Amino acid sequence: MFFKQSAQQLHDELAKVKQEIDSNPLSSDVITQSTAIIEQMKSSGREAEIDQELARLSLPSSDDIGKLIAQHALQLTLLQKKRIKLEKKLEKLR
Repeated sequence: MFFKQSAQQLHDELAKVKQEIDSNPLSSDVITQSTAIIEQMKSSGREAEIDQELARLSLPSSDDIGKLIAQHALQLTLLQKKRIKLEKKLEKLR
């Protein structure tokens, strides 16, 4: 038997998925700020100074960020795919 979820159940599940995305370490403000600095410094040719700048700002090092990405990227990707799928289901109900 197939079970069709109601709009409310889909909304509830979407809210839960969004909460999980927000609580993923890669979604934190610290990581977002760090990656922005890394990208900015790379584009301006200052790669050798990246870790010094991150340390000066009390942000995680590029190695620490790389480790977090390795640990949490797959989970975040799967959550984002689930979010998109739920949003499409809800759009069809409108």
